[in-house]
Amino acid sequence: MKPELESRAPLTYRALAFTAAIPAFLYTASRALRDGGKRYLRQRYASGLPADLKDRVCLHCCSVGEVRAALPLARELLENGHDLFISVGTPTGRHMARTLLPEIPCIYFPLDHVSVVRRWLKRLNPKTILIVETELWPNFFHAVRRLDIPMALVNARLSQRTQNPPFPLRPALRQAAQQLHCILTRSEKDAERFVALGAPPDRIENLGNIKYAAAIDDIPDDAPIQRPYILAVSTHKDEEKLIAKLWKTLDPRDKLLVLMPRYPDRAPEILKHLEALGLRAGLHSRDHQPRPDDQTYLADTLGEALWWMRHAAFVFVGGSLVPRGGHNVMEPAMLGKACVVGPHTDHFEAEVQALLDCDGLRQVQDVDELGQVFSQWLDHPQEARQTGMRAQAQGRDRSMLIKRYIEALSRYSVLN
Repeated sequence: MKPELESRAPLTYRALAFTAAIPAFLYTASRALRDGGKRYLRQRYASGLPADLKDRVCLHCCSVGEVRAALPLARELLENGHDLFISVGTPTGRHMARTLLPEIPCIYFPLDHVSVVRRWLKRLNPKTILIVETELWPNFFHAVRRLDIPMALVNARLSQRTQNPPFPLRPALRQAAQQLHCILTRSEKDAERFVALGAPPDRIENLGNIKYAAAIDDIPDDAPIQRPYILAVSTHKDEEKLIAKLWKTLDPRDKLLVLMPRYPDRAPEILKHLEALGLRAGLHSRDHQPRPDDQTYLADTLGEALWWMRHAAFVFVGGSLVPRGGHNVMEPAMLGKACVVGPHTDHFEAEVQALLDCDGLRQVQDVDELGQVFSQWLDHPQEARQTGMRAQAQGRDRSMLIKRYIEALSRYSVLN
């Protein structure tokens, strides 16, 4: 099933992309200097690409969250005999891919300039492109369509903001969505949003969230640290400060507060905040184990979130006290962990609601309510365990999810 042939990306979008060329280069160069290195700068402009990746399946994962989501799909594709490479858009995404899937080559995705995407596609010539979650790049999609390369969105999601983009971008995003062989969404609401954007309904199918299929059997039995702890995972700027201030007002019993920021390179900034609050803080990359008088501990690692979750007393999932849309609540649920989130969970609406419906999750509106949940679970650990058990029961029936994705990709002629 091939998308209909259409003209190149709309003129307004091409004009915006041309206007943004210099700012994009400056940002890319500064990011290369900061943490991406020469590889990041060159590959974003389709230079310095490996010569041995032609005719493979390209699995595109923008950054850390998408790499983690794609992990079970990547493993299933490998088991089915497909040769892969992963493309990413950020240095942290590349680090996560190299950590979780070291056997799969990883390169950077091109900037959405016509000449760059043409050069990138010509040098790599992927036989199929699978884009995880939400990446709609009009110039790239147009070039892929002209080369007749099958392309699909998997675990697709669409935020309210992307569904209603600024007026100059709407025709370009609508056309990009129309050029996909299929859009396999993670929820019915996401499917409805793609239809509203203008994607063909007969190419949209809701299969569920592949993050539910995350492998949890190979997590180490030994805890990462030797003290009992609660975990605040995937936290963003300002959340660590809010939670640390809260922690000072609580009786932690024998528990340590472990903060695991979404971006570990923020560790020095977070340590300064903790010290300014008068909290003794350990750093995992430096200390390896908390000191006896540490009140908080910073897990500045990538690729170990499930390990830390498995051994926590309970979990707060970040990006939800501040307006970042939240992060994956099903990972702690699959591990049988009680989980609490803030009010901002737009990116995981269906998952949060499913867990709320079975009383397997607590959602709070502000840090004061968060303190009440922390106190309740610290004082009554059995209640936290029961909440985690209800969450785990909600997420158990997911064993066939990845196979359904593979079957759908074959049915839409994306995978051979």
